[in-house]
Amino acid sequence: MLESIESRPRGARSRRRRAHALAVAALAGTAWIGTLSSGAEHSAAVGPGCAVDPSGLIGWWRGQDELAAEVGPDLTGDSGFVDARVRRGFVMRPDDALSASGLPTVGAGVSVVAWVRPDVAAATSGRVQTLISRWDDPTADDHARSFSLRLDPFGVLTWSTDDTTSRRPLELRAGVPQVLDGDWHHVAATWDATAATVYLDGVEVATVPSQGGTLEPADGVALRIGAKGGLGPSFAYEGSIDEPAVFARALDATEVAAIVAAGADGICDPAASRVRLSAPVPAGGDGFGYRVAIDGDTVAVGATADLAGTDSGSVVVVDRTSSGWAAAPAFVAADTASGDGFGDAVAIDGDTLVVGAPFDGEAGTGAGAAYVFVRSVTGWTEEAELVGADTAEFDGFGASVAIDGDTLVIGASGDDDATGSAYVFGRGAGGWTEQAVLRAAGAEPIDLFGASVAIDGDTIVVGVPNDSNAVPFAGSARVFSRTADPAVWDEVATLVDPSSAIGSFFGWSVSAHDGRVLVGSQRADDAAGVAHVFRRDGGGWVHAAELPATDPEAGDLFGISVALGSDTAVVGAVWDDDNGGFSGTVWAFRRTDETWALVGRPIDDALAGDRAGSSVAFDGDTVVAGSPGATVTGMADAGVIDIVHAP
Repeated sequence: MLESIESRPRGARSRRRRAHALAVAALAGTAWIGTLSSGAEHSAAVGPGCAVDPSGLIGWWRGQDELAAEVGPDLTGDSGFVDARVRRGFVMRPDDALSASGLPTVGAGVSVVAWVRPDVAAATSGRVQTLISRWDDPTADDHARSFSLRLDPFGVLTWSTDDTTSRRPLELRAGVPQVLDGDWHHVAATWDATAATVYLDGVEVATVPSQGGTLEPADGVALRIGAKGGLGPSFAYEGSIDEPAVFARALDATEVAAIVAAGADGICDPAASRVRLSAPVPAGGDGFGYRVAIDGDTVAVGATADLAGTDSGSVVVVDRTSSGWAAAPAFVAADTASGDGFGDAVAIDGDTLVVGAPFDGEAGTGAGAAYVFVRSVTGWTEEAELVGADTAEFDGFGASVAIDGDTLVIGASGDDDATGSAYVFGRGAGGWTEQAVLRAAGAEPIDLFGASVAIDGDTIVVGVPNDSNAVPFAGSARVFSRTADPAVWDEVATLVDPSSAIGSFFGWSVSAHDGRVLVGSQRADDAAGVAHVFRRDGGGWVHAAELPATDPEAGDLFGISVALGSDTAVVGAVWDDDNGGFSGTVWAFRRTDETWALVGRPIDDALAGDRAGSSVAFDGDTVVAGSPGATVTGMADAGVIDIVHAP
């Protein structure tokens, strides 16, 4: 008899994670895991991390009254929910089934794990019951069969795999029925080129040599929980299942035992892999997180705080230490004054930090300036204040900044009636000197050339969000390449949205990495927004991918901020309102060869007004996202940042 349950209406399906849910993005073979604060305010959170290395975790479903995935694709189908071994798990009735499409191919290894409590009467009814399976009828496709963990007609755990080399299904039975006592039990099954193994409650109960090869299920074969695809309802599971997960590698005995030992803590306690920080001395209206940058173990955060007068701005540096992330006191430049906007742009590379102050008035009202700070054993010291040789009032010099090694680029989008320009400075023995001024071919007033800038080696990318050369205010991004003369940069490409539309604002945000460029177009499609990837191809640049949100809505401003790594793209949607007006969301995409796919939302738990994704940064395995509208201890718009990284 099934236990009493509480569940959503039958057939209900998860559309988005609720405002207070875990958010995990499985990126580049590791898991980025986030926890959230409860209530309407934010604070830092740190926890014990994961029971096992989450590398290879490609599917993980925690229930919690939702079908949303913590890693991998969301589930679809029907189930109830019940208080389970870890939290709120799934309860399956005879006609229930869950499936997840689009799971990556597991290849040379796989593990499936779950807590189960079968219905005893059903488990001894003389029919097979499937727990977790990626196994369809092979009639139409020889790659339909891959792996299946089930109970045989007598309630015995059975693990089947079908590799593409031998095409001889391997079937492993775990002795006698051991899960039919009405209690929760942990089951795990692993396979690689060496062996197939079944574990019960963390102890190996059966193993045989494998037949080698790889597991390569066809793309259309979904993972199923509680059913076996293509083989009818006679394989349906009756009972409860909690924390089902799939790894694209074979867990070892120690890891399986560790998951069992974690008990109610589950596979991971995400808090250890995500930290939420406010300013060291938060205050209402500070806008901490308005801009962020990261390099290695150092994060720079720009705020609109009134540290040196109204709207003076400030910067906080946060460092990762052996005991976690620690923020130093906020600072400003020696001459920062009211209205400067110090921190409206930040960039960091190694021990050099660049801060834009686009409203600095020393060279004229709104002329702007940029400041360079260097780190020593005693902290950060102001090294230089930079302005262009021809910087004048309303230029907005410092609206955007980027640095790579001894070269930095500074946008001045207000220059020449907002035609815009970008300045290149180089560091030598005598300090920083202006080397070049970049302007777009065919530039016109209000183009806003320099609203965003990025640099990667000998390549500079400059956003021109109001460029109207093709379509009014559709925008563009201009690519410049350094010649043998460091003072000469040639404009080599104009990047545009292939489906340019009026007012798309393509180029408001740009990021560059290793021959690829990511460009945000947050006003496209009624301001739902989109991002585009371009790559260098021979002597030119080609459009490689369009990255949209999976549930675009007018006004989300997806693409207002972007960050790019070697195979990862991060995009902010600051006005996404799924968790309340202007709550915001951060999205992550992963590249496999030249194919980009959504892999998660590192920040999906923002509260109304947070404006999460106003800024994003990425380095290595770490995402940083700013939420300048977040309330902290009753102070509205104090702001927070989230640092999400692999443990």
